[in-house]
Amino acid sequence: MTKMRHRTLSIQLTKQCNASCEHCGTYSGPRAHARLTPPQIHNAICEASYGDFREVVFTGGEPTLLGLDLMKAIAFSTSLGLTARLVTNGWWAKNAAAAERWVIQLMDAGLAELNVSTGDQHARFVSVDKVVNAACAAVRGGLRTTILIELVETRAVTRAAFEQLDSIASLRRDFPPTLLSIYESPWMPLDSGVTEGYPNGLAVNRGNLARRGPCDNVLQTITISPDGVIGACCGIGMRSISELQLGHIDNTTLSTACRDGDSNALMQRLRFEGPERILASAAEIDPRIHWEDMYAHRCQACRRVFLDPAVRSVLQNRAPAQPCSDGKDCF
Repeated sequence: MTKMRHRTLSIQLTKQCNASCEHCGTYSGPRAHARLTPPQIHNAICEASYGDFREVVFTGGEPTLLGLDLMKAIAFSTSLGLTARLVTNGWWAKNAAAAERWVIQLMDAGLAELNVSTGDQHARFVSVDKVVNAACAAVRGGLRTTILIELVETRAVTRAAFEQLDSIASLRRDFPPTLLSIYESPWMPLDSGVTEGYPNGLAVNRGNLARRGPCDNVLQTITISPDGVIGACCGIGMRSISELQLGHIDNTTLSTACRDGDSNALMQRLRFEGPERILASAAEIDPRIHWEDMYAHRCQACRRVFLDPAVRSVLQNRAPAQPCSDGKDCF
């Protein structure tokens, strides 16, 4: 079992979003109105503060749509000694002045890190200019900032394109490099049977399996969805995988949810081996299980582990005989 670090609480404040991205991992959109109430948010933060948590991530949907409730939640988290991080699409940074006003409010509330999501899907609804405005205002204010970009084979919005912008270049030149990070992350279909196109070498196969290690998200990040369900990971798969649901915030404490998750054998295997290695090992037992060059995002591979009857049959009938630290068969 991999050593458990301090956990992160991810609070999905609302399902409502001003974007309608295809394959949205949280099933959010303009017509989705489920949201957590202020008492639910308050109680979850309280429980996290006296549990094994050190960080609260506010996400959605688009969490900034909650306005004052978001600011209060950030302030309450920081007042209890928890680090607060925000994930947003940056729609609010309509110009430099608007971006600065938002950043000042967020920092006054105690926000420690800003994550801005973008890419070809997001850019259909929130222009790249707004993402740049948000990043510039945040970095100039001294707020640690990450731009996270959707990665598929054919795309217009790329990390390289951001780095070539004069405004980004000036941030690189004038501010500490630790203040701004720009990453690309695979954009995954919600169906584990659908294959997305990715740049060469990104999808997992026998040749690169050794680079795929344990899942450090499951049981490490505990998520509360807008309908109050507690999930055992970051949330991308928890809505369609009942085993990743650990109760409801109204009748299950975070400590109970964590304890129940920690006792789940399959979740522990994911923490120890990772979903890609589980699929590879299961395919050695049952050749009908095809997995190579299908998955770049490990949450899509994880969904396959939980929901594919052939994979589950192998897992139920064969127990791992030895650790899978070298990428070899685990059965």
